[in-house]
Amino acid sequence: FPMTAMAGTNTRGQAALEVPASVAAGAPIDIGRYERFTVYITGAFDATIDIQVSADDTNWITAATVTAASATAIALDANYVRTKTTAYTSGAPAGYVIGSRS
Repeated sequence: FPMTAMAGTNTRGQAALEVPASVAAGAPIDIGRYERFTVYITGAFDATIDIQVSADDTNWITAATVTAASATAIALDANYVRTKTTAYTSGAPAGYVIGSRS
């Protein structure tokens, strides 16, 4: 899924980020046109969620791990971002990503 430009600007974009409420990986988001991005994990949940990045949508590395609602700035050169729930007990995690460029 590509990110869509935010209203009134062509330098920022936003996309909903799938955060599985089970042990699974969410769908990747294409962030390649943005220089910086922040992942927001929201909701009330008891889970461990990896924020992963990839250059090629095949090989993934974990950039951060969260266990509560948070905002995580990612300073890695990447073309894709996704979440991967590695442990899940309860709740409804959700998320979105905002990217920006100069």
